[in-house]
Amino acid sequence: MHMMERLRKLGERTWILPGSPNTTIVESDEGFIVIDPGIGGNRDRIIENSIKELQGEISAIVLTHGHTDHLAVAQELIKGSKKRIFAHRLCVGLIESLELRFNVVYGGVVGKRFASMPSVILKVTDFIEWNEEIYPGIRAIDLHGHTPGHTGFAIEDDEILVAADSILGEKVLRRFGIPFASDLRSWINSLEKLREYVEDGYKVVPGHGPIAEKKRAIAMIEKNIFTVKKVYDYVYDIISKKGPIDLERLAVLATKELSEAQLSPRQIYLNRTALASVIGWLQEERKIEAIVNDERVMFKAHD
Repeated sequence: MHMMERLRKLGERTWILPGSPNTTIVESDEGFIVIDPGIGGNRDRIIENSIKELQGEISAIVLTHGHTDHLAVAQELIKGSKKRIFAHRLCVGLIESLELRFNVVYGGVVGKRFASMPSVILKVTDFIEWNEEIYPGIRAIDLHGHTPGHTGFAIEDDEILVAADSILGEKVLRRFGIPFASDLRSWINSLEKLREYVEDGYKVVPGHGPIAEKKRAIAMIEKNIFTVKKVYDYVYDIISKKGPIDLERLAVLATKELSEAQLSPRQIYLNRTALASVIGWLQEERKIEAIVNDERVMFKAHD
């Protein structure tokens, strides 16, 4: 397949390279900006050849957050060059340290084989602050929740919002059932912010799922919000009816009952991280409390 056939033009200076995650390419006065280059054995070559077809060169890598599937091939794209790497300051640690990335994703340091992704670390050159223009017409948007520093990028003249993992496609939601996030409560707030952009006419580029606009984008947002609320209700219901219960047991039950994903240690750990944020949410609302027995920490509904 010809490389240009892989690219889809979204606006006057914006292209999408489909994948999981999607990669957005934006033209600037300094060259082409690659947002979330992604992961895969030959994705770096696909990106490089696609930009050659556009008769340009890569000037910068922009990361929405510090998860390996969004940044892995950046290591190849910057090899032997001085390309800038942008990320929000709250995600810099995840990008520059495997240990911090493992802690945020799995709730602790795990073996590299367990993580089952390339052990890539990068050096961030430019720290992003929310609501600033990183380049003329490209504004950083606070969409945290998936990670503490998760950032969207509004390409304002093309009315495109690179939302990355602040929203998931319906197939992904159906398969995994429990959206991965370090903070699902904040994730809902970010989804509401996305709705405002859609109502203003923006197309939404998710990390994993189809590009959407207008009614389709609103439906995607509603499905994501519904899924988070379903997880929230499930956690509270289980604790109320089967509690006291510990987080490990809760993660196993929730994975079996809410997810189509294979029941594996890695999936349980991923879901445990998201469910822990719901536990914290319920504790803040004073709906549940933590207790300790001789073996573990348990959670029970308030009397």
